Amino acid sequence: MSVFRVDYLYAEDSAALRDEVRATHRAYLASIDGSEEFLGVRLIASGPVGAEEALLILQADRAEDVNTVLEKDPFAEAGAIGMVTVREWSPVIGELAHYA
Repeated sequence: MSVFRVDYLYAEDSAALRDEVRATHRAYLASIDGSEEFLGVRLIASGPVGAEEALLILQADRAEDVNTVLEKDPFAEAGAIGMVTVREWSPVIGELAHYA
């Protein structure tokens, strides 16, 4: 399994929409547990970066699986995400190193 860093850049003028969908979005992210339903993708951590971005750290076999799972994120389905960047990441030191 690999670790992936995902950057969300929120869609322009989407603050009100995100406020409406936030609880469902967070519940969805919290449910990404590595099960077959989620293609083996597992959420390690997530949270906002300032007011207009978010960072997610996920474990998966393939970046394509991460993209597929995140397409079903309520933020994405509602149009609150302007851009998603998925990059493989190797945490070598610290709390997350054991995921690599």
